[in-house]
Amino acid sequence: MLGLHAIEKRNKGLINFVQSYRSLTKIPKPILKNISVKELLNNLSMLMEEEIKKENVLFDIQIEPPDLELVADERLISQILINLVKNSLSALKK
Repeated sequence: MLGLHAIEKRNKGLINFVQSYRSLTKIPKPILKNISVKELLNNLSMLMEEEIKKENVLFDIQIEPPDLELVADERLISQILINLVKNSLSALKK
């Protein structure tokens, strides 16, 4: 009986692991459109302003050419940039 209980418990653990892994790998289908890099980075700067100030970090935006655009999913690329800024702030603490 203990053996069956151990197998059942391990099975549930594996199922939870697989479900968690699947949720990490589910990337939504991108909705591509032209995005102004200046607007994208200015929005990022405003969103992260408090965290950046709190860490006393200079966040300087320089774009050449000023009207630079890219084709991307704005929601996904914004999340990537937020993560990069957060990771950078964390790395600067250390």
